[in-house]
Amino acid sequence: MPVAGILQADDQCAQFILSLRRNIYTAYVVLIHSMNGFYFRLSDFVSEYTFPDYTYAENQAGTQMFHNMMKPLEGYPELVIE
Repeated sequence: MPVAGILQADDQCAQFILSLRRNIYTAYVVLIHSMNGFYFRLSDFVSEYTFPDYTYAENQAGTQMFHNMMKPLEGYPELVIE
C-alpha cells in the first residue's frame, strides 16, 4: 500500500483492507480499515469538504457521492452533505 506509516496490512474482505498504522504525530499504532483500491482516508486530511457549510458545485456530483460514501465508513456520518 502506498501509504505512510503502514506497519502491516491484510484483506479484511473483498472490499476492505485492515491496516496497522503508526500515527506520525503521536507514535501510537492504530487499526484502520480502508476500501480496497482507495489508499487514503478523507479523515487524514483537513479540507474544505469537512466544513459544515461547504457546498459542492454541480460539476462535483461524483466527488460528493464518493465523499458521502467514505465519511460514514471512516466513522464520521455527521459530515455527510446531502
